[in-house]
Amino acid sequence: MELFEREDVDRLLRLLAQRLDAAGVSGTISLVGGAAISLQYLFDRDSTTDIDALLPQSPIVAEIIHDIAVQENLDSGWINDAAKAYIPFETIDMWVDIFAIGGIAIRVASAELLLAMKLKADRGLRDRGDIEGLLGLIGVHSLEEVKEIFEKYHHQEILKESTCLMVEQILSNA
Repeated sequence: MELFEREDVDRLLRLLAQRLDAAGVSGTISLVGGAAISLQYLFDRDSTTDIDALLPQSPIVAEIIHDIAVQENLDSGWINDAAKAYIPFETIDMWVDIFAIGGIAIRVASAELLLAMKLKADRGLRDRGDIEGLLGLIGVHSLEEVKEIFEKYHHQEILKESTCLMVEQILSNA
C-alpha cells in the first residue's frame, strides 16, 4: 500500500493535470479526504493511502490514471472517486480553487465540507485527528456549531450519537 505525503499529492496532481491537458481533456479535479486536508489545510497531517477526488468522466482520463500508476509503480486506485457517496449536492462556498494547468482546474473541498464529510463517514479513530484539526482550523467551539455545519451540507440528516460524543470529547479537551 502506497503512502502519499503532501508533496506526493501535489506532484501527482500536477502530473495528472499536465497529462490530461496534453491529451486535450478539460475539466475539474475536485479533491476531498485526507489528500485535500494535507494539501490545503493541515500541512503536518499524516500520510494518506489514496487520493479521493471527483474526476472528469472519460475513458482517456482512466487511461492516463492507469498509465501514471504503471509509470510511478502505484496501486491502480491511487486516485479514485470512492468518497463520492459522502459529497453532498453542490452548495455555495463548497470548493476552493488551488491551481490550474491548461484546461484542468484543481480544487479542494472547503474545510467545512471536509469536516461534514468526515463526520458523516464517522470512522472512529481513523478520522479523529482530521476532525480535531478541522474543528480547530474552522474555530468551532460547540456541538451546536458542529451540527449546523453538518446540516448545511447533509440536509435532513443528523449526526450519530457516537459522533456527537466524540466531538464533545474533542471540544472539551481543546
